[in-house]
Amino acid sequence: MPTATEIILEYVCPALGCFFLYFMVMAPVKDVRAAVREGTMGSLNPTPWAFQMGTCLGW
Repeated sequence: MPTATEIILEYVCPALGCFFLYFMVMAPVKDVRAAVREGTMGSLNPTPWAFQMGTCLGW
């Protein structure tokens, strides 16, 4: 039978990580949709997305 520590470290923490990652990546979607609709990047900075993509590919 797994201990409470094992359950937290093996199931709860990874699940929370996935949850927070999803909302972090999806946060700028509203601004991206506005930029696509307007046809210009304006003040939208694409650099963080490049680093996110690199990190995802690295994992």
